[in-house]
Formats: sequence, structure tokens, C-alpha cells
Amino acid sequence: MCYDDDASGPIVMTVVCPPEQEALLDCGDNDYFNTNPAAGNYLATHWNTANSSFLQDDDAPRPAQLSLTGAATITYGDQVTLPSRLTDEQTTTGIEGEQVNLFARRAGTAGELGAGTATTDADGTAAFTPAPAATTTYRTSFPGSDTYGTASSPQVTVSVRPKVTARLQASTVTKSQTIVVTGSVAPNHHGQRVYLQRQTTGTWKGVATATLTNASTYTLKAKPPATGSFTYRVVKRADADHTSATSPTLTVTVR
Repeated sequence: MCYDDDASGPIVMTVVCPPEQEALLDCGDNDYFNTNPAAGNYLATHWNTANSSFLQDDDAPRPAQLSLTGAATITYGDQVTLPSRLTDEQTTTGIEGEQVNLFARRAGTAGELGAGTATTDADGTAAFTPAPAATTTYRTSFPGSDTYGTASSPQVTVSVRPKVTARLQASTVTKSQTIVVTGSVAPNHHGQRVYLQRQTTGTWKGVATATLTNASTYTLKAKPPATGSFTYRVVKRADADHTSATSPTLTVTVR
């Protein structure tokens, strides 16, 4: 670290490294760098550059990263595609032939459950196609390998709306008649309510309500206000684990 620039003293330069090791950071393995310091060596009890996290062993697992996409709102009974990609964190290239696990947590619950496994393709992608019965949060996990360390993806939420069916008993009625709408809600939401709405000048007005039976079916009745053509729909409002949902629209002609 110190030496006699002009050879005039008073510093006396001591050369401790043999000529063939002068380029090394610490030729004696006792001041700055030693990968395996012996007991009593200064570096056994003091800062050792060999322990720096920037100097990784070639045998250590390489860092991997895992993504998950596909957040969506679907109707009960439908599938959703959730692509997950496993990549080398440093090069961003896909990692092929590794198992990725899908975990799911249904809305309103605290724990995760296994929801499937898939093997990554040449691009590092593993695709999952679950059909959640209720709003569910997903993530994927890579358990690691001889080459790569473990990785976990961010969470993705898939919202689920119930499937609401609606049928008119008659699509044409007289002014004095009552229209009858029947249908069901899936999955079963017995005890909850559904609402019949009529479209009026661009907005929807509630005209009837009913409680779902044990079989999650309903019957709704209403009288049209006048002659003409009217559009109706049935609405199931959101609950703890499902979003709101509406039936297809129904057109009634009143003569």
C-alpha cells in the first residue's frame, strides 16, 4: 500500500509476494481474500472479500424469476387461461423443462390449495386453464433445481360472476296481463335475492324481486306499464365471493 517513490527514504519497501503472484489481490491469503481461511488466520475473524455476495460460487443456484398473467372476469362454468413464464433472472431467457406449480386461494378463505402443475416449454412458459367456481387469487411457484433457485410469481385474481338464466313465459301479452320470468342462478345461491329490471329511457328500473329457492331457481312477475315493446333483465347482486351478474335481455310486446 505504501512504497518509496524516489528511493530517498525513510520508507523501506518490503516485497512479500513472489514475482509470479504480484498481480493477485492478496498473495498471502491473509489480508483481503481467502476462500478457506485456517484457524488463526486474520481473515478467519475479520472481513474477508471472498465472502462478498457479489462473488458467487459457480456451483450456487442461479436466480430465476416467475411471472403470471391472465387477470380476468369470467362467467361461472368458463375457463380462464393463466400463462406463467419461468426465466433466468440475469439473462431473461426462458427456462425449459421445469415443473411449475399453481396455487389458488378462494375469496373469503385464508389458505392456499394446490391447483395444478405444468412443465415449461422452450420459451419457459407453463399454461394453466382453471375453471374457478368463485373469485379466486392465483400464484405460481417454482421449487428450484440443481441449476436454478426457487421463485414465486406475483398474485393474479380471477373474478367470477354467476350465470343467470331468464325465460319469458310469453313474449307477447295484453295490457292487462302479467309477465312471468323464470330462471336460475349458478352456482347455487339459495336464500339470496334476484331483481327484475325494466329499461326506461336509457336506465334500468327495478320492478320485482324474488328469493332464490333451495335449487337456486326463481319466478318473477310484473305488469308492463302500457302497450308497446319493453326490455327486461334479471340481476344478481355481488356477494363475498362473486361479482354482480345479469341475465340476457328479454323483449316483451304488449298489445
